[in-house]
Amino acid sequence: MQIEPQYTLPLVYELTDPFDTGVYYVRAVIRDSLSGETLQTINLIDKGNGRYTNSISAPQDPTGQGRHIDVVISIYTDAGYTTLSQTYQNKIDKFLIKRSVSFGGAGGVDVDYLKIQKMIDISVQKIIEGTKSQPMSLEPVIGQIKGLEKVITGIKMPTFEQKQQDMSPIISSIEKNSKAILKEIGSIEIPKPKDVDLYPIVSALEKVQSVVDSIFEAVNKLKNGILETIGSSIKSAFKINTDRSQKLKQLISELSAQENQDVSNEIKSPEKPNKEIDNYFPKP
Repeated sequence: MQIEPQYTLPLVYELTDPFDTGVYYVRAVIRDSLSGETLQTINLIDKGNGRYTNSISAPQDPTGQGRHIDVVISIYTDAGYTTLSQTYQNKIDKFLIKRSVSFGGAGGVDVDYLKIQKMIDISVQKIIEGTKSQPMSLEPVIGQIKGLEKVITGIKMPTFEQKQQDMSPIISSIEKNSKAILKEIGSIEIPKPKDVDLYPIVSALEKVQSVVDSIFEAVNKLKNGILETIGSSIKSAFKINTDRSQKLKQLISELSAQENQDVSNEIKSPEKPNKEIDNYFPKP
């Protein structure tokens, strides 16, 4: 395993028997693998549950070509570190101390961050230029808005013979809304080709739709009001004529009955003078 000089190297040893409750002393010895020179000796700390740990700072590489070291961790049964355990074997790890390859010469890694940032900026700029919107013509949209203007301004409300219906408020409201529509359409700003913002057009169309809805609502209310008025008038006239017809039939029936009674009386008593006839035809 390759590590950098001055790298913090952790040292760990764990007992293979987790149920072992004995007392042990653990020591690590760091040596130069080629010369056998002892570079450092360090005792590991008991962390409990059979785990012992510590750390060292990796030695320097004096040649610059790399330095091999070995770390031997041994288990002792006495505090003087003289009697090795017969239960646990030594643990040996090997490392290569060497700096990583330098991009800018000896002495460490030399990275040109300004050059990297410039490369990133160029790439981002190309992406932005590739996503810029092309100039677009808004003439079809404007033509449709003008066509809508003609349709709305060309609305003609029907006339009614009923004198009691005053249409002037509705006509005035339609004329007022038409002017508002023309004003909103005239206020639409055509965006520049490089910065197309369709919000003004969408907003104007929404207002036009709102005005159209209000016109249709007014027409429906007027229609319903007129139909209701006509219906009430017809019902009233029908009721009056029906009452008159019933009274006329009753009067005819009464007159017929009276006439039949008079004829019957004349047949039974012909000698009785008729006062009503005498009144109409007085004797000389």
